[in-house]
Amino acid sequence: MSYDHEWYTRDYFLRPVNASLHLGLLKVQDEAAALCYALGAAADFQAVERLLLGKEGEACMFEVSSRPPGYVPAATTEFLEDTAVVRGESVRAQLERVRPHIKRRPRLVIDVGGGAGILCSALSYFEVPSVLFEPAASAAELFAYTHEKSGLPQRHVRLVSELGALEGLLAPLDTVIFCSSLEHLSETDREALLALLVPRLQEHAGLLIVVNTPTNHPIAAGARDHISRVDDTLFAELAARYQARIAYQHGAHLVLSWSR
Repeated sequence: MSYDHEWYTRDYFLRPVNASLHLGLLKVQDEAAALCYALGAAADFQAVERLLLGKEGEACMFEVSSRPPGYVPAATTEFLEDTAVVRGESVRAQLERVRPHIKRRPRLVIDVGGGAGILCSALSYFEVPSVLFEPAASAAELFAYTHEKSGLPQRHVRLVSELGALEGLLAPLDTVIFCSSLEHLSETDREALLALLVPRLQEHAGLLIVVNTPTNHPIAAGARDHISRVDDTLFAELAARYQARIAYQHGAHLVLSWSR
């Protein structure tokens, strides 16, 4: 399994629009939301915003699908200044806001297309085991960069780049996350991953979590890095095919759950 185009490089990921990485922060609209859903700290995105920002509506006020190269949306800049500069926020402060609300302790999380590993690093902070499944050639370098900028522990994270290497790690799997990554997979690769991972979620009454910037929805296939579509029709198809309950759906956010 690999990306059709090796667009996911250090230069791509370190663009100004991804400024949260330079500050070692979780992006509220996707990474922090996925963390909260996985840990049972919030049931919807409004609760995530209240928990992390103390108010609603600040984290998803920009549309990313048509920005010119190098453009940093004003709302993104203001959001980062509000959380990191004005309040002196750090990723550890973000995570400590989450800690009192944790109601779920995953046995194993797989973050598919997890990029630089900030989400897995945050899970490691709470001593939750995770697999960072990232086929990009730059994954190890970016994972090290995340540790440098955030200072989060990574001892509970395993970096995997090949689909075959996942098979021996799945016994305790109860949580799968696609954080701004589902659109980057071909339909063939997506279906191969789901066929491998979903049976474990069904066995362990797990969660399948899909997140992106809430307003970045639907996503049509055809862009250089948007290989497949992600929309409400796909969400409904996944729920029906795998007989899952839609625990939460809003814009680009979807949480599917199973019960024994």
